[in-house]
Amino acid sequence: MATVERSGQPAQVLTGPAAVTAALAAARDLLTATAAPVCARSEWLLSWLETYRNLEPVVVLAGSAADPDGLACLAVSRSGPVRTVTLLGDGPSDYGRLPVRDEQAAAVLATGITEVLAGLRGPWRLRLAQLPVGDPVAGRLHATLPGARLEPGQGCPRLRIGADRRIERLLSAQVRHTARQGRNRLARQGLSPDLELVTDPSTINVLLPELVAVHRERDHYLGRRSDLDDPVRLAFYRTVATRLAAARLLEVMTLRLDGTLAAYMVGIPDAAVYRLWDGRISMRWPKARLGRLIDTAVIDSVLGQPHIVELDWLRGELPHKLEVSNAVMPTEQLLAESSAPVRWLDRSAVELRRGARSALPDRLRRRLRGRPGRAGQQPDVPVPAG
Repeated sequence: MATVERSGQPAQVLTGPAAVTAALAAARDLLTATAAPVCARSEWLLSWLETYRNLEPVVVLAGSAADPDGLACLAVSRSGPVRTVTLLGDGPSDYGRLPVRDEQAAAVLATGITEVLAGLRGPWRLRLAQLPVGDPVAGRLHATLPGARLEPGQGCPRLRIGADRRIERLLSAQVRHTARQGRNRLARQGLSPDLELVTDPSTINVLLPELVAVHRERDHYLGRRSDLDDPVRLAFYRTVATRLAAARLLEVMTLRLDGTLAAYMVGIPDAAVYRLWDGRISMRWPKARLGRLIDTAVIDSVLGQPHIVELDWLRGELPHKLEVSNAVMPTEQLLAESSAPVRWLDRSAVELRRGARSALPDRLRRRLRGRPGRAGQQPDVPVPAG
């Protein structure tokens, strides 16, 4: 354990999975007090740590290790000579957090993160993504680290629920019409959607292979590789879903047609916010409006739970999310490098990738990303990808 002193306040820096586990347990009250979302808490971060193993976890604490006033869970990875520092959970996490109780704790935490960077051997880059706008720790790092930038992250559409919880007050007539149209189209085929909200952990575990199959089928239909084609991402998906279900923090709305899973939505009840983590529709019924059927069923279910005041569609300001939202939660990211050459190399690599993509014909680009979608068959309204 290293200890950094600033203005008489220690920032403690610890490394290793055991340190992360202990710090998250000790910071339970801090995470609750700062309303940290589920992807900044132990079930999510420990699942990520178990599956993304090619890194070094680092914890920075402000105040007492037994009851910290500030917490930064970081991950250090290496590619060639350059080390990259991110938040633990980077990639699958829709939100990043650096929870602190006050400005004093923010100052201590920022100092500790600066010392972590100073202790790295060789060049480094810092990428702290999906932070809330105005995060006090990021603000201090931005002012301290040479060349640091605060840039917009991906916004997260929200459906905020007021006193009137009737669905017709929250969803537009067009959205409700699309859902009815889907039911009518199914009825003309002699099909009736069988909707079920699954909350039992053991049943969810049995359901997971079906969810993965539909998830990948949908992505491939759209002409792209699926995130769940990646063995590590798939392992994380299964691990975190199992862990959240066991903690009664995950439930699945399923829609079956003739016994076959046709659509699903995975929700995470997170205090007063219901987070819509993952959803897909099967393309066996491409014109049945299954996306709108499943998401209106979820919204209707949530409206029956008075303690939930907001639905969170998570990151990505996509049209199908914005149509069922009335607000967007902005985020920002902090970027910094150890030197101007590292910064230049990173920017050059980004520009090179963009140039290469724009130079490729559309058909070849789709093939490089995954299986091409079927020409002339556009899916109906998609459900969130999480």
